[in-house]
Amino acid sequence: MPKTKKSLILYQSMTGNTEKVVLRFKKVFKKHGWQCDTFKVDEKTDINNPPIDFQDYDFLCVGSGIYAQLPGTELFRMLFNITHLKRPGKKSVAHRKIVPGPKAGIVFVTYAGVHLGPKEAEPALSLLDLEIEHLRFKCIGRFSCPGKMGSRPRPGYWYADLIHRPNERDLKKAEIFLEEKIEELGVSSV
Repeated sequence: MPKTKKSLILYQSMTGNTEKVVLRFKKVFKKHGWQCDTFKVDEKTDINNPPIDFQDYDFLCVGSGIYAQLPGTELFRMLFNITHLKRPGKKSVAHRKIVPGPKAGIVFVTYAGVHLGPKEAEPALSLLDLEIEHLRFKCIGRFSCPGKMGSRPRPGYWYADLIHRPNERDLKKAEIFLEEKIEELGVSSV
């Protein structure tokens, strides 16, 4: 019997938008017979000593809401600290050539996009992509969708329906995105 594949969804969600995507991703992993762990990073997380060994996982998903075009501070700091700072008994990986893989991962964000729409997601996706590759997970995809803002959208916003996002269509797109990535890997226990 083949070994059960393990996935980790590491995320930061301040408004619940990103967490909605996390729950859909978890559903997809379970459908394909993967063990799926989730870890939510917040202001209480010890970002210098996270209780995670990334190498225990076959697939890594990292996601966040976007705050001033960047991922959540605690999430980004935690990843950066792991890959760039020297810690007792650990080597920094940032100052040598890194070849990502053979393990894979994806990055994802939710965003308001009131000014330039989807383009506002790119800086955060790029940073998260870079950090998972520092962890030696080859980034095989990026997913983004609008998330609800705290206030009602005003005329002139990129999306007129932010009050209802992510909606069922956005979440279905998240499922399809991850389904396709798992299929590309050719790894399913079902």
